[in-house]
Amino acid sequence: MARPKEFDESRALDDALDVFWEKGYESTSIQDLVSATGVNRASLYESFGSKRQLFLKALDRFAACNRNIAHATAGVAPGLARIRAALRLAGEQAAADVRGCMIVNAIVEGAAQDCEMQAMGGATRQRFEDFFAESLAEAERLGQIRAGRDRLALARFLTNTLFGLRVTAKTRAGEPAIRAIVETTLGFIEKGLNPVSSAAIHWLYGTIVPEQERMAGNMGKLNGKVAVITGGTTGIGLATAKLFQQEGAQVVVTGRSLGTLAEAQQELGPAALVVQSDTGKLDDIDKLIGQVRARFGRIDILFANAGVGKVVPIEHVDEALFDEQFRTNVKGLYFTVQKAIPLIPDGGAILLNASVVSKKGFAGMSVYSATKAAVRSFGRTLAAELAPRRIRVNTISPGPIETPILGKMGLPPEAAKQFEENMAQSVALKRLGQPDEIARAALFLVSEDASFVLGTEMFVDGGVAEL
Repeated sequence: MARPKEFDESRALDDALDVFWEKGYESTSIQDLVSATGVNRASLYESFGSKRQLFLKALDRFAACNRNIAHATAGVAPGLARIRAALRLAGEQAAADVRGCMIVNAIVEGAAQDCEMQAMGGATRQRFEDFFAESLAEAERLGQIRAGRDRLALARFLTNTLFGLRVTAKTRAGEPAIRAIVETTLGFIEKGLNPVSSAAIHWLYGTIVPEQERMAGNMGKLNGKVAVITGGTTGIGLATAKLFQQEGAQVVVTGRSLGTLAEAQQELGPAALVVQSDTGKLDDIDKLIGQVRARFGRIDILFANAGVGKVVPIEHVDEALFDEQFRTNVKGLYFTVQKAIPLIPDGGAILLNASVVSKKGFAGMSVYSATKAAVRSFGRTLAAELAPRRIRVNTISPGPIETPILGKMGLPPEAAKQFEENMAQSVALKRLGQPDEIARAALFLVSEDASFVLGTEMFVDGGVAEL
């Protein structure tokens, strides 16, 4: 079927983008696009091929908006003046051009598993960060900001401000709200505040957010953070992911079982990135880091939680059982941290999950205990290595916790039940701990509440280690 005579591809892309913006990628149907663009179904397919290809083309059309901003500010004096001009231009265009530009970031809302969309969004974010980093370098050279500031963190902050303009525009908050964000950000830059400091966050938050919202407790302890939790589909990991979400973090969780992965995705919702990954396989770790890099570009918090354990007397331990536990608990944890470090900005947090068994001897747990002792050792040495970057590394050591791992210790059902009862009796409180009790301690250790806590081991064990 021939195209309609009045068919305007640019106008159709604009109209289509409006629909994607309003309804989200997944919820938008071909009929929605036909109605919005006024172009019949056959012509849409002829011009764009599919809904996905139309979306990609629309994204590509607006992905260059940062280059338009750079071009529009090319005649402005370098440094802070250029940053001011770029932000103000973005604010003025928030209802149109910036909205279109920021939809590149909105791919995470419904099309996050599409590698091409992820790559496009990541590349666009990177170009924004490069633009701001270059302008900040100019400002430093001109003496407009003090030397030695973390330009990368500041460039990311400015980029996130632009993404915030997308959200504000989507809520139709109006020009006053747009101007408030822009002017507050400009004030933030001029005051020379560090974007990762609690003082800066308090000042910025107090300027933008109404008092009643602050009083209502709407600011989470992890607002805007990206948290990766290995072994995050059950037990301690899942409880921690849910709590971190409640505190404002974007979470990434890993697991091996398709069943638990699906259940975790349902519990955490579409905003969470749920990745099938075996911590004991270095290729899987590489794939995990690649997905996080493509979607978020950074890791603010890493909780190395994945682990396996078996209760086996020494006379029955074979090489396969020994290697299985060391491969996941020691090798996998170590290389997860190593490969994540390039994505962790200065001031980030790493939390390692060890166990009370590294301090007390329990019969039948010689191999498992040795792996957790190694994790505790990593907690000290990595804390010392990363301290110059202000990356805080700490260790959390749970006691007996009621999680699925207790059913995976290699014991027959009756023996497993007896094991749980014995473990509960070993606790001064005479009960097993709950995953959410560990999650709350983990939240403390990765948040600003623990800003002066480094290299420590926190026992959350009902007194097992000390009583």
